[in-house]
Amino acid sequence: FTPRVAAWCGAAVLLAAEYLEAVGGFDERLFLYYEDIELARRGAKRGWTTEYVAEARVEHRHSDATGQGSRLVEVLQQRNRLVTLARHADSGTVAEAYARAALTPLSLAASALRDRSQARARLRLAGWRARSLGEALVRLPAARRDRRTDQAGVNAAFMA
Repeated sequence: FTPRVAAWCGAAVLLAAEYLEAVGGFDERLFLYYEDIELARRGAKRGWTTEYVAEARVEHRHSDATGQGSRLVEVLQQRNRLVTLARHADSGTVAEAYARAALTPLSLAASALRDRSQARARLRLAGWRARSLGEALVRLPAARRDRRTDQAGVNAAFMA
């Protein structure tokens, strides 16, 4: 029995050439973080499955090159999470995620006022989260267009 998984990590995956031909490659607009999840979702929508190989061993240092907790990591992870949701989730889920993303900087700023010992770090994070939301909002129309294009491709693939 080989278990199937919903998505895969780009640091530890082998993809068939046929998969990439059918689904397309990584979305370069995502750059770092979530580009693997996004490509896995496109594949799943077209009927591709992913198998987990328990015997495989991979060592992956998450954010090793970019620095875990850095501004770059924080902004790209949050931005790309929202963009990926916009491309693959239903409208209600997308609206809720973007609303939560809008409230997060406000919540962080309020907590900075309550706890002065953590104020600087929380305000910095609030700024990063606000930036990631702004960047995601700029990308939102393209992500929703891609969703419609993806759906048309899925429909065509299943009709063939």
